[in-house]
Formats: sequence, structure tokens, C-alpha cells
Amino acid sequence: QLVFTTFDPSSSASACDPGLGTARMYILSATDGRTLFDLNGDDVLDVSDRSDVLKLRGIPPGMTVLFPEATDGRAFGLIGTEKAPVQITTDPQRTYWYELKEE
Repeated sequence: QLVFTTFDPSSSASACDPGLGTARMYILSATDGRTLFDLNGDDVLDVSDRSDVLKLRGIPPGMTVLFPEATDGRAFGLIGTEKAPVQITTDPQRTYWYELKEE
């Protein structure tokens, strides 16, 4: 899984009022960029599920992975104070990337 955040500043920002903008979280397959979770809750996996607007305002932090003992060792991700709907495994998996060259 590839998890990252972005920030789109408000177009009404000025020197006196920087504006809060829009913070987004993206969750994609690291191997092929496909959608992994139904982020908008419509029971359909489509392109609109690749990102979700975060509740926090301003520039969002990256995801932090926590391994609390109280959850039977299951890890989870937080972006700010929001729980990210990711599946985190403690079993490492090899992943390879390679470039396809067209002739």
C-alpha cells in the first residue's frame, strides 16, 4: 500500500488570512496504483476512492504507524488524529519494480 497526504491551499488565501485549504489522504496499491478501500462508503471501488478529504485543517502530516499492545499486536495508521483505513501486516513482503521499455 502507498499512503500519502497532500494539501491544496485555499484560493482565497491572502497575507492577512492564509486560509485553511484542503488536506487529502491517498491510499493506493504500490504495485499498480489501483484503489484498495471504499473510502467514500458507496460500496463501489472506483477512482473516487483513491483519496479522501481529511477533517484536519492546514498541511497534513504523513501517516504514523502505531503498534499498541492493547490491540493484540495489530498495527494501525494515524494521519494527525484520524485513523487511516489501511491494512498493516508485520510480515514483510518483497516487492519489485522494473521499467518496461518499448521498442
